[in-house]
Amino acid sequence: MSYQKNPSDPPENWLWHFANAHFAKAQPLYAQYPHICEDPMDASESSDLPTIAEALELFRDQTLAGRLASIEKNLAQLSDAVEHLSSITSGWVPIHTLADESLRLNSAILATVISIEGGFLCEFPECNLSASGETQFEAIENLKDMIESAYTVLSEVPEKELGLVPRRQLEILSQLISIRD
Repeated sequence: MSYQKNPSDPPENWLWHFANAHFAKAQPLYAQYPHICEDPMDASESSDLPTIAEALELFRDQTLAGRLASIEKNLAQLSDAVEHLSSITSGWVPIHTLADESLRLNSAILATVISIEGGFLCEFPECNLSASGETQFEAIENLKDMIESAYTVLSEVPEKELGLVPRRQLEILSQLISIRD
């Protein structure tokens, strides 16, 4: 329902009709002040009624309080989700760079990080490489060093001298790593 302003109506009637047109949104206000829904001419006779400006200000405050409560609820849910995620003791970590600037990763390496007693273990299962550290960051950095070392050492050995596992490691690492010009 919408109210079409009639120029012959006094401004206080415009406001009253506007408020009535938005009754569904103003339920808390009308529940507290049911006489606001009555005819505005009768409302002027009662001394305990708020003015229209006071009623609209109260409505605004109640609406803002509802929005604030909703935001606080969403923030609490996000906080719970962050706490849950930080308690996870294992997960996948993409590695995009290596410490050696002369080596470049052609694509990200997907490593797993697992919480172990006294620290973390970071694994690159496709290449059968792993490293540990006291923190997740340290374990990831140690795995990067392990990847660089494995690539460098295996690249220097003639292919026919490599066993089955080292040959497979070199094949995988050669696809992932290139030397910068």
